[in-house]
Amino acid sequence: MEVGLAVVATLDTKGPEARYLGDILEELGARAYLVDVGIAGDPPFRPDVGREEVAAEAGLDLNALSTLPRAEALAAMGRGAGRILLRLWTAGRIRGALALGGNQGSVAGGLALQHLPLGVPKVLLSTVASGNIRPFIGARDIWVLFTLADFLGGPNALSRQILRRGAEVLRCLVQGFGVLEPPADSGRTVALSALGNTTPLVEACREALQRKGLEAVVFHASGAGGTALEELVRAGWFGGVLDLTPHELVGEALGHDAYAPIQPGRLEGAVARAVPLVVSTGGLDYYVFGPPETVPVHLRTRPMVLHNPSNANVALSTEEFAEVAGLLCRRLNAARGPVALVVPLRGFSQYGAEGGPFYNPDGLRLFLETVREQLRPDIPLRLVDAPINHPAVAKAVLEEFERIRGEGMKDARR
Repeated sequence: MEVGLAVVATLDTKGPEARYLGDILEELGARAYLVDVGIAGDPPFRPDVGREEVAAEAGLDLNALSTLPRAEALAAMGRGAGRILLRLWTAGRIRGALALGGNQGSVAGGLALQHLPLGVPKVLLSTVASGNIRPFIGARDIWVLFTLADFLGGPNALSRQILRRGAEVLRCLVQGFGVLEPPADSGRTVALSALGNTTPLVEACREALQRKGLEAVVFHASGAGGTALEELVRAGWFGGVLDLTPHELVGEALGHDAYAPIQPGRLEGAVARAVPLVVSTGGLDYYVFGPPETVPVHLRTRPMVLHNPSNANVALSTEEFAEVAGLLCRRLNAARGPVALVVPLRGFSQYGAEGGPFYNPDGLRLFLETVREQLRPDIPLRLVDAPINHPAVAKAVLEEFERIRGEGMKDARR
């Protein structure tokens, strides 16, 4: 059976490279579908899906497209192409897709790839993949290859090898992989969220779950990880969630944070799915940024820790603790399934524990006051007089999880 594979590119600028990719895929036994997301001019050949069709899928004609700012036009073409890819995949006409481009093409092509379900093979060949690739891949499982050199003037001695490797990666992926499917025993699979600052807590809980015969899947609360957790919970992957490190709430409540979720709505997946959910406060006491020079000027006088050369952590102010607590309560108050909140009273991270650079007893008190005022009275609130990585916190989390798995919601305050 012939395998269909899509190639997405701005054909007005990357036409020869896209055609070369299509030829390689055909050589490898696939049927190539070339999709044009160009915004500036006509392609050098007729693709399988023209830019007129792509623009129309986004609700535009070419005249309207030409009046948009470049960023908006590229986003529109990415959305339109993504809808077309999803339709082709749903109809069984393609089993994977590859996008190539420079800065502009990576934006449009990457956005298009993000429309395909998790597990469907997706490859991005990008001339700018050595930088920040979050705008290109979002929270999707996209394979990314830095092309070393630019795509100008058609395939050359270097780019031909890179293009071939990208095509062969996609062809290999479709031979062995399909959509990610929830496990048959998803009720025994539990999602956890983590950062390096909460690893001892997460490890203690993970090991305890596994001793009980449950399987733990840990997500890095880096924005994309939290968004992936939410999507997989909604898709029925997990029978419970220990959201121990919902750090992305900082970015949602306060802005700035480099680990803001790809899609707003942390905690909403488990709430909507009504699976047993225990939440703690890991990472809710600091911002995450890139290198120190990326920290906003108005925050540079605050306590700062260089977690690694590319990752600066900055303490929240006392007032910001309350803002984050308010958002946390609003999310949990929407729950219709079993949920509990565990608050460690002596710090929400390794850095925020007593003696650490971010320790803020006033902020911790204000956080608790806000929770007491705003959390729904029937949602169990478990207070632990210890920092978050203390074994007593893990014990409380596991006890609450065991209780709500069996009992569901009930009025409780401990």
